[in-house]
Amino acid sequence: YERIVEVCVMLKRLVAYFIDHTLVCLMFGPVLALWLILNPDVNFETAQSVMYLAMIPAIALLLLRDCLNGRSPGKRLLKLRVVDADRGTMPEQRRLILRNVTLLILPVDLLVFLISRGRRIGDFLSGTQVVDA
Repeated sequence: YERIVEVCVMLKRLVAYFIDHTLVCLMFGPVLALWLILNPDVNFETAQSVMYLAMIPAIALLLLRDCLNGRSPGKRLLKLRVVDADRGTMPEQRRLILRNVTLLILPVDLLVFLISRGRRIGDFLSGTQVVDA
């Protein structure tokens, strides 16, 4: 029974990440597409620079996504929250940001998540875990 609950929480975490990532894409994708439509004669280097500039706030949102009571929008929808792994309390903001830095190496982070039964590299580095709220 415990293993089933563990797998369910892991699946909820994956869906929550997908929701968060989709929200960020929905926020910045249309803006970037509109800019490209309004500037059809722009050269490739300029378009690439604009894309990189648009990625800065997108990455910032992904890094800061858990800073509101330990719950990103996806976690809030799926009733999950990030807690201190030892005390079960809300971690400090810096630890919440630290845990999301490892999303920059997502394939490795995902592999660790699957092997370690639901804890990402960021969870281990920041001493956090995700639990049902």
